[in-house]
Amino acid sequence: MHNVQVRDVPPEIYEALRSEAKAEGKSLQQHLLAVLDEHTARTRRQALFRRLDDVLGDEPVLTADPADAVRAGRDEREARDNTRAEDYE
Repeated sequence: MHNVQVRDVPPEIYEALRSEAKAEGKSLQQHLLAVLDEHTARTRRQALFRRLDDVLGDEPVLTADPADAVRAGRDEREARDNTRAEDYE
């Protein structure tokens, strides 16, 4: 593991972080590590979204209307059920 040291933290920021840590039942170190982890994850997600946007551009992800897909599935099932019913007649 690596160590990070931050110098000259303004008192109001230090107190806010310490208060947040206390409210979460964590040490200041645990809280700061969680804050850094969250920031890093957010940064990675944003980079991924930018890459996806570059690849997809303005093209919609879904080109078909979901209602049409549901309707087609129901029609297919109904046709299959009708065929089975005719087999028993």
